[in-house]
Amino acid sequence: MGFGGKGAVSGYEEFFSRKFKLLTHWPSREAGQMDSRRMKIMGFLLIGICLTGCATLHDVVQSKERGEGTSRVYPVNADQAWEIAKTVFRWERTETVEEHRSEGYMLTSSEESLISWGAMIGVWIEPVNNDSTRVTFVVRRKNPTELFISVTEAMFHDDFELAGRIKTGRFITPVPVAGKSPSAAPEQPTTSVGDVVTVTWTFANVRSGAGNDFSVIATVKQGDRLTVIGEDRDWFNVRLENGQVGWIDSKKVR
Repeated sequence: MGFGGKGAVSGYEEFFSRKFKLLTHWPSREAGQMDSRRMKIMGFLLIGICLTGCATLHDVVQSKERGEGTSRVYPVNADQAWEIAKTVFRWERTETVEEHRSEGYMLTSSEESLISWGAMIGVWIEPVNNDSTRVTFVVRRKNPTELFISVTEAMFHDDFELAGRIKTGRFITPVPVAGKSPSAAPEQPTTSVGDVVTVTWTFANVRSGAGNDFSVIATVKQGDRLTVIGEDRDWFNVRLENGQVGWIDSKKVR
């Protein structure tokens, strides 16, 4: 079951069960003297923290939609960037990776420890052209009140450069775009109704409405040509080559 689906509640129960055991089985004299009442209070406090503000993987997706996260453009294609990002997650010993290949992003989480509750992590792989890819890491603390976090977006980018060098045999220093800093996203060219755009992603979903919450009605592949018949914020209403009409994220076409 996915991280962001109906299993989120049971996932929280498992997480807090493990955290509760860590706290209540601490190998010290104080832990051994804790009575059942104090342990119950601690358990309720932990659950209360969860219900009032713990981050989920769905929060990571929403953060990206708000434009949060740290982006850099690397001189690798989208397939290479995808494998490099998976290598970074293995290095960081994250938990199971939830891959959304057609949507161009992955979600995972770091394990909790005695000094950190861990973090929810997402990476977005967005082709700029055939030879460069924008990579965006978004990291959210599981407990927003926690001061210490073991992983940061900058750390992931540092690991991405190193892993990319190992996999490609060359340096993959972030590429400046249009005179901007390496972390800046390239500007999208102006598109008008009636224009024909080309899919730049390996695969991209066409949805029934302008947003990721709408159902998928078709999938297009890199190189497919679509006719723009409308626009709503960052989404294009398009007509496919077979005549079907739907909505596609404007970042996935050019």
